[in-house]
Amino acid sequence: MVCIDLDGDFDLDLAVANGNSNNVSILMNNGDGTFQSPVNYGAGQSPFSICSADFDGDLDFDLAVSNEDGDNVSILINNGNGTFQTAVNYAVGDGPGHICCGDLDGDLDIDIAVPNFGGNVSILMNNGNGTFQSAINYPAGATPRSVCCSDLDRDGDLDMAVANVGSDNVSILINLTNSAMPSSYSLVSPTDVDSVKSPVTFAWHKSIDLDPNDTVRYDLYLSRYIVFAPESTTVYDSLPDTTFTDSLDIKLWYWKVKAYDKWGAVRWSDQSWSFYVYLCGDCNGDGKITVSDVVCEINYLFKGGSAPVPLIAGDVNCDGKETVSDVVYKINYLFKGGPELCKDCP
Repeated sequence: MVCIDLDGDFDLDLAVANGNSNNVSILMNNGDGTFQSPVNYGAGQSPFSICSADFDGDLDFDLAVSNEDGDNVSILINNGNGTFQTAVNYAVGDGPGHICCGDLDGDLDIDIAVPNFGGNVSILMNNGNGTFQSAINYPAGATPRSVCCSDLDRDGDLDMAVANVGSDNVSILINLTNSAMPSSYSLVSPTDVDSVKSPVTFAWHKSIDLDPNDTVRYDLYLSRYIVFAPESTTVYDSLPDTTFTDSLDIKLWYWKVKAYDKWGAVRWSDQSWSFYVYLCGDCNGDGKITVSDVVCEINYLFKGGSAPVPLIAGDVNCDGKETVSDVVYKINYLFKGGPELCKDCP
């Protein structure tokens, strides 16, 4: 159970993991120490332990639940008013126990550590938006059941102490993240709300690690949506350089970059930008050059219809303008065997 202000009204509410009913009960405080009837949210199989932190950076408290028989952790994101989104489950080890939340990699978002009955501790690193990477497991003693996170060696990062029921001892796991983490850096191109042709070349400034024995690599994140949800995000990982080129579909994209050193310290790019991929002559953005594009341009030029996105995408004769001559040019191409559409529009 945890006591935390879940609805932002400055009193403490309750969140309880219910092992026999596979859910979590939320009891909202009336402000005087009495509580409303519980509201239940589904979790995994046999919820065992619960912790609360702001996982998605929106300044309210979310929940993480270890599910003993489900071998996973459920993340319940707070809507900001003490109600929660459907749980998202992340696999961990065999029989997870008492869960712990803390910034383990020094990137200012909250990660998760959970001991597993099978003899290890699973670390779930936060992507910065309340979604988590696949678990990384570290050995502990026999039958670890509880873990706490604190700076045990006074080097500025969180280490772990793990209580092992089966071996009657405590395992100390020292965090190798150090103060020489990758430096902050900015995205370069494509710039925010830019329009570009495919293939797209991405560029960002270099992130410097002050440790001369360290190395920095990059993960490039591409998403159709600004939230970078796992199901809509493509990740190009372990890039050694600060540029990357790939062909992309015609649509709106969002992008950001993650830098990390060999110890696992992470630094996200200072920006998350959007851009639009277009095809020359494709007025309606369907990725093809057809008669519907002629209709689109006529509607724009003469009937107040929507403009091509971007406007220059309608330029098929490379004169740098979107005019009736582009309509004629495209009709000649489609129906009269006229010359190919301009390949070098801006």
